[in-house]
Amino acid sequence: MDAALKAVNELLESGSTMVPNYSISTSSYDGHRKISGNGGPIIAEGIFLSEILEPLRAQGIDVQAYYVDESALLTTIRRFVRDVSQRRKPLLFLIKRGYALFKAHASDRENYRAKGFTIMPKPQLKKLLANLSPVS
Repeated sequence: MDAALKAVNELLESGSTMVPNYSISTSSYDGHRKISGNGGPIIAEGIFLSEILEPLRAQGIDVQAYYVDESALLTTIRRFVRDVSQRRKPLLFLIKRGYALFKAHASDRENYRAKGFTIMPKPQLKKLLANLSPVS
């Protein structure tokens, strides 16, 4: 979590930072890459974002956090098709993991809400993001 906070602060202060490359198939990091901002909003996604939301806000950083609200079934199907097509893990693992994530979907959604995320349907969130302008 400290590395993520440091990276966000560095991106905001200097306009760029180094982030790790994560290999899903090996569940490990395999190097780093530089990302740069262009003065616009920083858009981040991932399951660990909820862990840094409060620390960022405590540092006075204006953070708007959104949970993309889609049906559990649709999310499960999309994830499974993507993971199988990319050969991310063995098939049996993907089936078991997919079922576990499907069962946890509603509970995860409420956990994000409790941590301060705004629950928003994907089409509405896409419109909101399309209308963001660079920070000046």
